[in-house]
Amino acid sequence: MLTSRQKEFLQVATYHGRSGIHYTKVAELMGVSRWTAYDILTYLSNKGLLEKKRIPKKSSTAGRSRVLFYPTSRANVLVFGSDVAQRADSGCKEWEEACSRLRSKLGESRERGIFPVLSEIIQELSSVKRPLIFCAHLIVVMLLALRLVSSGPEGSLWINSLVPLLIGPQAALLVFTGAVVTYILQHQPVSSLKSEVLQHLPTYERQAKKLDALSEKVLLNFTMDVIEELWPPQLKSKADCIT
Repeated sequence: MLTSRQKEFLQVATYHGRSGIHYTKVAELMGVSRWTAYDILTYLSNKGLLEKKRIPKKSSTAGRSRVLFYPTSRANVLVFGSDVAQRADSGCKEWEEACSRLRSKLGESRERGIFPVLSEIIQELSSVKRPLIFCAHLIVVMLLALRLVSSGPEGSLWINSLVPLLIGPQAALLVFTGAVVTYILQHQPVSSLKSEVLQHLPTYERQAKKLDALSEKVLLNFTMDVIEELWPPQLKSKADCIT
């Protein structure tokens, strides 16, 4: 029998760990120390709910291997139920593929420019159906738009001041994105971009309200990843911001 806290850790590892999850990532998502996360994940591994693997580092430099945790079939059934485990597994895979693609787009924005990449993601929004993935897409759209209009130190300081909004209840995401949109409206000279972002906001609000607590944690963590990718020199690490 698992405690409610152990079940929360299992949910995070199961939802976010299809390709393996490091205990420090779980610690960030759950707001605990990395050692607490490691101990609980190891306990779940001993119970046969997670598979613990040591993955050798790819670099040729000396160093310890990384410990990753993978959900077992028992974990999928326990977390999602036997009747939906297969569909949930498919949903996790779709989420990971979406994250990978969006991160690639962030990299492309540095090479090709922000505006063409931003326009491509906006065009894709109407075909995204899953609430979590839709919210991730729109968050990337808004943060790229913000980066487009805030290349100077003012924008960097402003986004840094908003990071604490991501620590809180579900409403935190809506408050954060609302503040980003307000900044864009005040600074964006391209009216077409304003209208393209604004037309998707009602859908974003509806989709965000559909997210459960676990999906919200995953999306908050993804948002921090995107912010650190776009404003790396100005921000503290996530470990300093989310405790």
